[in-house]
Amino acid sequence: MSIVDLDQSVDSPFPAQQMVAPLRAMPNYFDTLIVMSLEQIEELDATEGPAATAGVSPAHALARLTRHLEQVLSEVHLTLPQYRLLIFLEKQSDAAHRLATQLHVRPPSLTALVDGMVSRSLVDRSADPDDRRRVRIVITEEGQRLLRLADTAAIDRLRDIQNFDPGRDDLVDSLGDWQDALAGSLHERLTS
Repeated sequence: MSIVDLDQSVDSPFPAQQMVAPLRAMPNYFDTLIVMSLEQIEELDATEGPAATAGVSPAHALARLTRHLEQVLSEVHLTLPQYRLLIFLEKQSDAAHRLATQLHVRPPSLTALVDGMVSRSLVDRSADPDDRRRVRIVITEEGQRLLRLADTAAIDRLRDIQNFDPGRDDLVDSLGDWQDALAGSLHERLTS
């Protein structure tokens, strides 16, 4: 089953696109990933002790961490797609078409996402001064504030989880090691 198939087959109270979106940024070996249902993830989260994670693949751990991230983001009134958009825009404003490609969404989906964020004053949308046919999307000060709040809440949650494995105080920091691989994967998709 490919990730594309998962968009249609995951039975979830959340849109499948939101659950699968962070996995799309991962290298191609996740293409055959089987995503656990939210009920299974919550059941595993409720189980205590090392036996709960025996034999769990890294992909399953990623799915569980994604669920924790979704919970934290909901506490700061963001969805995962909104958070991802703010992350991209924090580095630079960008054209709508390029953002849709980077976020793995169709342009109409990006339009709906941006509309909601414009109404909350998290991003601004304007015509590109060099080419008025292009639409530029820029993060606002309020968007930057909310992004910092979401980042802090997410890191705090990860550190809380990390505390259950006292011998591994590097787990949260090691997630940053994925940045180079993810950047390379994105570059390849954008240039091919």
